[in-house]
Amino acid sequence: MAKTKKLLHNLQIQAGCFLILLIFSACNNASDTTSQTKNIDSASTPSKEKQAKSIATITKNDSISIWVYNYTTSTPIKNKEAKPELLTPQKIIDFINSNNPSVHLDLIKISNDTIFVKIKESTFLTQQMGSTGADEYMSVTTFTFTELKGIKYVNYDFEEGDHANPGTYSRNYYLERNN
Repeated sequence: MAKTKKLLHNLQIQAGCFLILLIFSACNNASDTTSQTKNIDSASTPSKEKQAKSIATITKNDSISIWVYNYTTSTPIKNKEAKPELLTPQKIIDFINSNNPSVHLDLIKISNDTIFVKIKESTFLTQQMGSTGADEYMSVTTFTFTELKGIKYVNYDFEEGDHANPGTYSRNYYLERNN
């Protein structure tokens, strides 16, 4: 029974991720189906050797997400350009929440270069996604929020758990921790 629930939950997460990707694809009407190396953000993959390894670890057909997680480097990589004028904090939150129904974000406020969000019920994120799943969620969410004009930091408020910690995160945090 527990395995069935876990499998059902994993399928829900995958369906949610697909929906998020679909929503973000609406942000960019350009059709670029050439090589994925063209879309990889150079800040997160400093060498061509790392780029080649990165391509092998992401979904080949992902044309919706702005950022995708690279399991080799444990960092998000740019997958698609977004039109900044179409992005709003609420659109990003709605997109993230629709793809992750077990982790619900609420916008608290924006102050200067920081967006503040709260996860009221964080058990799934902190206890059930595992370390890699929680890292993927936090890092991709951080990179996505920092697509907003003027936003450099994301402050997460939630109850700490085994796999995720609340606090303020930036792109640099994720890029520098691996160096």
